[in-house]
Amino acid sequence: MTTASRFGSLAMGVATIALGACRTPAPSLSDDLAQPSATAPSSARRPARTYLLRRTEDRCELEVIEAGRGRGATPTLCPANLEVGERIRITGQTCMRDSRAGLDREQPTVCPTALVDLEVETRRASP
Repeated sequence: MTTASRFGSLAMGVATIALGACRTPAPSLSDDLAQPSATAPSSARRPARTYLLRRTEDRCELEVIEAGRGRGATPTLCPANLEVGERIRITGQTCMRDSRAGLDREQPTVCPTALVDLEVETRRASP
């Protein structure tokens, strides 16, 4: 047997094996979607409480909003850069300024100490 015929036989054998592997049915995409993966992340959800520092015409107020209801506002000192109608809310590890004046004022900001203290005290008091 010559080298060319050996190579041809080898190539034919590899092609046969490869074609045989292609005949197995591929898993259906609908089967994958029907069964949720154990490693799939859970859906994102909003925190149960929102901590706010808002500025009114005459003062600033700290407030905890839980289940859409405020727990009552507590007067506090106003940060120098917070304008009337704006608020600062805790968002995870940082704070965000919300403004009616426009998007140029809506930005991450330094968390006021009074707001961070309110969050710590509320979490400590709750189970």
